[in-house]
Amino acid sequence: MDEDRMQMLIQQWLKEKGYTEALRALQQESGVVSGDAETGGLLLSILYEHQEMKAALAVNIIACRFSCDGLLLATGASDTSVKILSTATQTVQRTITTHGAPVLSLAFHPLLSSLLISTAMDGSTAISDASSGEVLQTFKDHTKYVTRGQWSRDGEVMATCGHDKTVVVYKKTGDDGAALPSFELSKRHQFTNIPEAMCFLDDGMTLAVSVRGDNYLHYVDVSDGSVTKANLNQMGDDHVSFTVLDLNLSPNGKFLLASTDKSRLLLYSVGTTLQLRFYYGAVNDDLCQTRTSWHPSGSYIFVTSQDHKVYCWHVTSQRLHCQLKGHSAAVRDIDMSPDGSTLVSCAFDKTVRLWTLPKDE
Repeated sequence: MDEDRMQMLIQQWLKEKGYTEALRALQQESGVVSGDAETGGLLLSILYEHQEMKAALAVNIIACRFSCDGLLLATGASDTSVKILSTATQTVQRTITTHGAPVLSLAFHPLLSSLLISTAMDGSTAISDASSGEVLQTFKDHTKYVTRGQWSRDGEVMATCGHDKTVVVYKKTGDDGAALPSFELSKRHQFTNIPEAMCFLDDGMTLAVSVRGDNYLHYVDVSDGSVTKANLNQMGDDHVSFTVLDLNLSPNGKFLLASTDKSRLLLYSVGTTLQLRFYYGAVNDDLCQTRTSWHPSGSYIFVTSQDHKVYCWHVTSQRLHCQLKGHSAAVRDIDMSPDGSTLVSCAFDKTVRLWTLPKDE
């Protein structure tokens, strides 16, 4: 990058932050006065990329997740493998092979740092011990791709959804003295179309589900199987203008972040049709698998984009905060470390990238 452009980016950043005296001094001493063509967010993007670390895994990576203590990172790949990496050394500790097709999603238990769900394209779901590599349980309760696996926030319930248009709920079995719990099928919920996304609410008993071609969010009570619906359209009409492809509950449990197939994210108040915020800039259509993540502070959100970037917005102001550039192919998944210091992204360029976030973020 040439010196004049760097000067302009720094000036734009100073202008955005309101550092008028510093901006004036820099302009006087440098003789360069910036225009309004670029934003300081680009400077932050450069800083992020400078701090990033990269691990190449030789295959396309579809899913990635941090353990609840932040010490482990799991990746799921097109070669059917789940790899467990140490976040301290960024080296592979062990490989788990239990699926017969590409791994589509991963989820670490929210309280037990070694318990890991993996789901795959062959309709299988597995629970593994990431610390030993042992596969503890396998399930074949879907007849098509299992695209998501989720834990309730207390870890007592898990759920999966798939292209067979079902959501399957599993509950923890009685305490048998084992170090790690086991789970059994509890209920199966059939939908009229493919469930694209789901997440548990704070109560641990309610699962929010979005369905392709459906203008409602379905709130499933996993204890009794009852379902209530909230219209995604704030005006209450039944027109299907978008599909929610990813759902993510805010750290405080009050809001649902919905990433859609129309290059737009919406922030809903849980259980209502109230659209609180809108976020634009990322590129996502009905053929993508967009993924989102919250910063633990609740102040920032991240989303994958079809232009191979990860976008970040400030939640309250809706301001595009930065763009993380580095992947050269579709970014398939992202996750935030529990302490908020690192964002992980994985892509079809066969890389996993660990983005070290500035401490004031």
